Amino acid sequence: MKFKIERSILKIIVKGSTYKGKTDKSKMIIFPYNWNKKKKAYEVILEDELQQKYPFAYEYFLNYKSELQNRNLAPKTKWYELGRSQGLNNSRHKKLVISNIFDCAKSNMKVYELNEDEIVYSGIFITCEDKKDLNSVKEILESEEFCQYSKIVGKNMSGGWKNISTKNIKLYRMNKESNLIKLPLSQVMSAAKNKSIDSAKVLYSKGKNDECYTPDYAVKAILKYIPAGAVVWCPFDTTESEFVKQISKTNRVIHSHLDDGKDFFEYEPEEWDIMISNPPFSKKRNYFKKAMSFGKPFALVMANTWLNDAAPKQLFKDRDLQLLMFEQRMEFIRLKPADDDKKIPFSSSYYCCDFLPKQIIMERLDIPKQPKNKIVKVEALAS
Repeated sequence: MKFKIERSILKIIVKGSTYKGKTDKSKMIIFPYNWNKKKKAYEVILEDELQQKYPFAYEYFLNYKSELQNRNLAPKTKWYELGRSQGLNNSRHKKLVISNIFDCAKSNMKVYELNEDEIVYSGIFITCEDKKDLNSVKEILESEEFCQYSKIVGKNMSGGWKNISTKNIKLYRMNKESNLIKLPLSQVMSAAKNKSIDSAKVLYSKGKNDECYTPDYAVKAILKYIPAGAVVWCPFDTTESEFVKQISKTNRVIHSHLDDGKDFFEYEPEEWDIMISNPPFSKKRNYFKKAMSFGKPFALVMANTWLNDAAPKQLFKDRDLQLLMFEQRMEFIRLKPADDDKKIPFSSSYYCCDFLPKQIIMERLDIPKQPKNKIVKVEALAS
């Protein structure tokens, strides 16, 4: 059965979970609401007005009145209203659409923009009154750091896919010093207040929180693979680094750090043979790409979840990736005094190139025993 419907009561509708950036303008929804400027909210069109102004749409509704009335509607909801109206008022703004299901093989999540007159269903959308804020949020959501965070907190699905919720997105926090956003994220997205460790804040921010230090036992595990007489460059380390302290016992070490004005992307020592360190977790692709450009052996600590990304596959396409892996998690150390918990357990390995005697080596970390109340459970990272 075909019906004529007034164009002015129709809105383009988009399925958020499957949207890929191309809008099918033939898919539309009858939208029986008017915008109240004073209340800044949509109000349902009264039935008399609907019948007078939109007779064709009203005729359509009448044809399905029995089905519409049998829906499980909230009290005072008109029989021809939308069954669910969550986020209806926010839909008036320009919006970002992000799928709640994503492929773990990708290093970034795709975010799409929709216009004010397009309605989203079955998916996640984000709105901001200020266009600049919306652009900032889009940049964050498409960042490698947010994708990595989503892989940690998302629910596992078959085929290497994961599912994230709106709560996961709201809990994601960016450091205010980040160059990705000029305003605190709390001004454009709500952030839950809790005392648990925020994995995005600790491991993936662009500020000082990105600097989590490697414990001595994690460094000791690699010492036996360093050739005698080799000069080791530790490019993300100060004299207090365990890499510098432990490796200096067997080899000559050259260390450098951004705080000393020695940017890894600009500085290189005159003489060195092997690079060993723990680079910042953010912009990991750039750090590994730069490390490979020197054409020398290296061993860099990185999260095992990175293996799910496309980046390491692309970077090591023409050079063999070697892995020194461990049964236990490394407990990275935060030195900021205000932190409630100073240790963050994270499943990590040494990602190596031209360094190990074979491609994959499994080891056990000799972790000192500690009181149970001093150990941060890994579940805290996903809270």
